[in-house]
Amino acid sequence: MRLFILCLILVSTACAFAQGYNEVTDEAGNPRPAYRGTAHYPVADAHAAQLLGSPLHDSIRILPVPLVLGRDEYSFIQAAAIQRARTLLALFKDVVFNKARKVGAAKLVPAGYWGFLSRESTQTDIDYLRRLWKDRQDKTVSLFYGGDLIRGPDGRFVVIEDNVGSIGGVGDLQATHEAMSTTGQVPKLEASPLAAQIESFLSDIPRERWATEVIAIMSTADTAITSTQLAPEDEESVRKARIVTGLGIPIIMPPQVNETAIPSTVKKIVNFYDPLDYRIEWNQKKLLNELFASNKVTFMVPPGIDWLGSKSLLKIMDQLTVLYLGETPLIATQPTDWITGEADIDFSADLVIKQAGEDQGRGVHLLGDLPAAQLTALGAHIRNWQFFGSKTLNAQWPFFVKQKKIIPSYIPAELPNSWVKFNVDIRPLVYATDRGPILKPALWGRANLNYPGSKNNVSINAMEMVVTAAGGCESLLR
Repeated sequence: MRLFILCLILVSTACAFAQGYNEVTDEAGNPRPAYRGTAHYPVADAHAAQLLGSPLHDSIRILPVPLVLGRDEYSFIQAAAIQRARTLLALFKDVVFNKARKVGAAKLVPAGYWGFLSRESTQTDIDYLRRLWKDRQDKTVSLFYGGDLIRGPDGRFVVIEDNVGSIGGVGDLQATHEAMSTTGQVPKLEASPLAAQIESFLSDIPRERWATEVIAIMSTADTAITSTQLAPEDEESVRKARIVTGLGIPIIMPPQVNETAIPSTVKKIVNFYDPLDYRIEWNQKKLLNELFASNKVTFMVPPGIDWLGSKSLLKIMDQLTVLYLGETPLIATQPTDWITGEADIDFSADLVIKQAGEDQGRGVHLLGDLPAAQLTALGAHIRNWQFFGSKTLNAQWPFFVKQKKIIPSYIPAELPNSWVKFNVDIRPLVYATDRGPILKPALWGRANLNYPGSKNNVSINAMEMVVTAAGGCESLLR
């Protein structure tokens, strides 16, 4: 623990920091309103030593200072996340049920764009997706949503990415909050946000029938849920599995998943990944045709939903909110454009290049921080991908996007004898349906050491952080 803290101190003193928005104090050095009269900051050395590192006995690391927001700001972020989820639900229904007529008439995308998205993201094609959903147009469409929000130097939030389907953090949020509550810094979380989302999905089935009419299918990473030796990538899945089993829902693991293994009494399936994206050895289309297209079951994360998280949609997301909802976006998208070839990139610009279908920070390149050799390699990588896309899909499609770089806000965490700045980003976790209810999202944060070349919105090597309103966020979760 002492070595880890020492490393943070050395990093802080060795690096020059870009000036962003200080979440804790204003320009005059006074505590911001949400921090006045609270015990949240500065954190005591004992609490830092207790939490910083591995308080959960696995790879999760916690920044021992909650991000405290005003209640109005907390509620504003919740409303913005719900609006974003509603936009994506409307887009899905238009593209899958209506052959993209509304968005096509608005001329926001080139012809054939939806075929590219489904091929890139779900390993299938848009025509199959439409056939699969053909007899379910009267059914509710649902999704997990978690946008990545960053507050810029001007104090305003922007969305830098959308995540749909498999959302990281739904298990860690609960564990992080429980660890923080042991210090007395935040009130104890009354209920798991994930449990509340599952209960909403199952609200039309009496709880006493969940054991026979509901199953959960976990991903291949969840096969170790009964093991005492857990790999780091399995830990959040284990936490999700504990929440599921705590609700009395039986779990089926990937090797068991086939059309005969799922009991005939099952009406709903709790899953955390698009069933088209499970990387396991079973005939996905056969199973989906048997269970989904026949209206036998409803998936919590339904087939084909994951393409809504493609970064290529960031270019038009604000226009989609206006198109489908008739509303101005509450939080705007950070300016993003498509890359259809190396000529679309100014390698001297301070841009962020992102691969459209990647997640967990993979495929993110900060041009201003790359040496010449890596810039050359990135250009070749983009050329190779675009060649592949043009040959396979008979068109040039945005496998990559370029985004205007933003200096993220920071929180200065007091550690023994030093101040260390941490970049901050927030992910609101939402479960949304096109018919309601849409649960108020819980806000989960991540913090990265702020030093030259550090990436924001990168799951690996980030610390988890509780995001709360000044009085505790529990009443706002209902």
